[in-house]
Parts: sequence; structure tokens; C-alpha cells
Amino acid sequence: MNELAFEDIFMSHVVTDKSFLASVYSCGNPEETAQFPCRDDNQLLLSKIFDYFGKSGQIPTIEILRVDSDEGEIPIINKAWERALSINGTMDPTVLYSDATQYLRSRGTTWAIEQAARGKLVGAEIATKINKIVGLSLEKNLGYDIVKDFDAFYKKINEKH
Repeated sequence: MNELAFEDIFMSHVVTDKSFLASVYSCGNPEETAQFPCRDDNQLLLSKIFDYFGKSGQIPTIEILRVDSDEGEIPIINKAWERALSINGTMDPTVLYSDATQYLRSRGTTWAIEQAARGKLVGAEIATKINKIVGLSLEKNLGYDIVKDFDAFYKKINEKH
């Protein structure tokens, strides 16, 4: 997976899909997860979104983010927000959640190694943190869409055991 390219899709869903944002927010420590993206502007944007989402349970508007940001942060947040909205990140939800899980695990592991190299994680903390990151999962059993998958659903309920 090209992490930088997927990061754009990931961020486009974070700023537009409340269910996806809630899954990402609750999959680990939001403060740490906000530091996983490759791009610094996405890290700042994700951190601001998580702060607001943690308080309100809603996706903030760009205007709300601007109010809650320092003057120097506003152009950085604007750039990341505009890039996220410009991406056509339409994906099958199963693929999105699976790819997002892989992305968060990969970027999280990189983040933990960087923290250890800077001395911010030491000893057993490193292994504990990496184990938690490797265990992150956004994947959901989305079940049957009865309208879309009617034939498969009908077959399944009529199977003889």
C-alpha cells in the first residue's frame, strides 16, 4: 500500500464520514493516533478534529477548526482540509476499513519506533505500545445488505444443514 496516497483517502473520510471518524477515534489513544499520518498538516488537522469530536461527537466544520486554532495553524489546517475534500475517496466500506486498519498499524508502528529512537518510549513500553498498535482494528462485520446481496442471502437462509 502506498501510505501517502492512502492517507489522502483516509483523511477524506475523516472529514466527511462521522461513522468512520468515530471508528478511528475509538480504535486507540486519539492523541497518539493523531500523530500517525505522514504529512505534518494532516497530523495537525487530525489532532484538531479529534479534540472537537471528543467533546461533541460531531465532525467539526472548517470554520470551527479555525476558531479553535492559533493564527499560524490556520493556513496549515486549511491546506489539509482542502486536500481532504478534493479527494474522491469513494470505496467499498469493507475495503476502506480493512485498508485503514492496515494503514494505522503500519503508520503507528513507525510512530512508535520514532518515539523509541527519541527516547520518549523506553524498555517494555516500546513492546507494549507496538502490541497495542498491531492489535488495532477498524474492520467491522458489515453483514448482508439484503437488497444488494439478496441472492446470497436467500441461498444462505435456505441451505439445508
